[in-house]
Amino acid sequence: MTSKKQPYTREELERVQSLLNREPRPLEISIYTRLWHEECSGKYSRPLLSELPSDSSRAVKEHPKMLELGDNYQMLFQVTPDMYESERSFAGLGARSIATAVFTHGGDDKHAEGALQPLALSAYAAGIPILKVWKSGISRKNLTLNVAALALLRNKKFPSTILQTSGAEIWWIHTRRSASDEEERIRAIRLNEMMVALSLHPWLLAANPVQRAGLLCTLVNMMGEGRLGIQLDTEFWDEEPEEMLLGRNPGGFIICFRRTFEREVREILSDYDAESIFLGRSTDDGKLIVVDNRVDVAVIPFDHLLHYSGEPVYHNESERVLEVKNRRTRKDEHIPEPEDYGVVLKTLLTSPRIHFCHSSPANVDSTIRGNTVCSTSEQPFLRLKGSRKMLTLSMTIQDYHHERDAHVAAYNAVVRASRQIASQGAEVLGVSVSFMEGNPEKSNEYFRFLDAVRGVAGAAKALKIPVLGEHIEWYNLFVKDSPVVAAAGVLESGSQCIKPGFQNDGDFICILGSFRGELESSEYVRFVHGIEDGRLVPADGDFTYHLNMALMQAAREKILKSALDMEIGGLSVALVKSALLNPVKIMGCDIYTMRKMRDDALLFGESTSTVLITLEEHKLMDMERIANDFGVACTTVGRVRDHGKIAFNDLFELDLKELQKLINQS
Repeated sequence: MTSKKQPYTREELERVQSLLNREPRPLEISIYTRLWHEECSGKYSRPLLSELPSDSSRAVKEHPKMLELGDNYQMLFQVTPDMYESERSFAGLGARSIATAVFTHGGDDKHAEGALQPLALSAYAAGIPILKVWKSGISRKNLTLNVAALALLRNKKFPSTILQTSGAEIWWIHTRRSASDEEERIRAIRLNEMMVALSLHPWLLAANPVQRAGLLCTLVNMMGEGRLGIQLDTEFWDEEPEEMLLGRNPGGFIICFRRTFEREVREILSDYDAESIFLGRSTDDGKLIVVDNRVDVAVIPFDHLLHYSGEPVYHNESERVLEVKNRRTRKDEHIPEPEDYGVVLKTLLTSPRIHFCHSSPANVDSTIRGNTVCSTSEQPFLRLKGSRKMLTLSMTIQDYHHERDAHVAAYNAVVRASRQIASQGAEVLGVSVSFMEGNPEKSNEYFRFLDAVRGVAGAAKALKIPVLGEHIEWYNLFVKDSPVVAAAGVLESGSQCIKPGFQNDGDFICILGSFRGELESSEYVRFVHGIEDGRLVPADGDFTYHLNMALMQAAREKILKSALDMEIGGLSVALVKSALLNPVKIMGCDIYTMRKMRDDALLFGESTSTVLITLEEHKLMDMERIANDFGVACTTVGRVRDHGKIAFNDLFELDLKELQKLINQS
């Protein structure tokens, strides 16, 4: 645990004096100034995050971010840069992680493998499969990791996160520090298991994982609306009050339980080799009181701490809009049409932003516990024991170049993640987002965060899905990327799963959705022509909702042989992916389609709401019926062939084995 003396300004001192109506004690000043900080108070983020929708027909009443899956299963879902944080968050509710997925962003392969090593070891030790490792391909010097985690619990048995009973014992549960990273990981896993064991007992009144901001911030958040108070006694503390309460990254959990069950708590802690420190007891006076050597060193009304979070820096949005409108935006140059489209496709396939499914890194186990289905596929699934249901995950990010595209980037990322889930025939349960933001006191960085949050909120509302988790990392280097978005989906039965690759010779190839061949911000324009500052094309969330529903209905009726989201690289890259994703052999395709657009737009244009599907000829009418019911276009563009080539009109004919070799080399 790390702590240093809380700095404060003269204005903050005067504000504390005004709130208390007396001369404040030193610890009181430190408490106020720490809790006014963004990481504790959320004075910038909380008003905006409240705009994120959480309504879902599956939501558990007592915990809106928990979803009911059926068969006595409840699910939690979160994406964070730190797997341990998600694990502790789930354990605090008595839930166990059952699967994770990793998204690497920036850096190179060597750095990514090094960063994955400790995470993979921890997941293996805890028996948690890493279903998939995605790589963004966006060039950044520094590597960042984000981990999406799924957790389950049964029969809605979980402790409250808010303390509502006076006279309760309040303890901090933690582990001893270890010199060995491996031993530290094992102790953290055992501590989580201990918390799950504690959560089964009715005498546990409330529990919370300790936030990175420290014990005091966690305690304040456990007090609900401030009807209760806390009296903290430093008699058993091995640190000074300020270091104990305000130190960062202490880890562990705060538990509150009925006073007569101390023996039972100690027995459970002993079984898991956990340490405990008595912090104090809850009271009914609505105050935070800290007692040191029988002297009150802090007496603060909880109402101050809960409802007054300090004065945020005021940002005038009207000035921001005027400033941006006055900036000149360069119009895209005329893009010359290439002479050889086959050469262009080969070049495009080497782009680092275009992801092809490969086997997981050597140090990653995606099949541990034996519940993973299609572990080598583009999108693996996880079986639920004792149920026909299966879960899946998807993760994505969207970079941008124009300063006003933060909203569109976040919106498009949510739409893309949900579309990837629906392309498997699964119901989209919800999304979780991880924001990597700069300094909220700087206007341009605050407004970037505002745009990103509203982009996520707008997309989630259009798609009619909840935001199940949000995580913010402040004071990072300013980069133009959307938040990392993870989506979770459920299949009612494994028989409804849609495969991503071509299956049989003669199957019809169709484009489901609205294909317009937009080139402005496409990878073709970026990577081939070197034009980096195109504006993002906004996705149509309402249309994508209907597209997702059409895919789910087609999956229920078992109409589709395969489906693949058409994203980076457009139609041509989706065709190559689909041909290479057959697990038995490389398939091929003959494409014969005409559109009122340029050939490069047809081949490489990136529409935001399209999916490449295949189906048998006799099921084409059924697919058109479903598409018509949901107001979605379904256009036949060619057929699957067993010749191992991709032939596109009269523009090119390429051998797919050569393309696969080129992809592997790049």
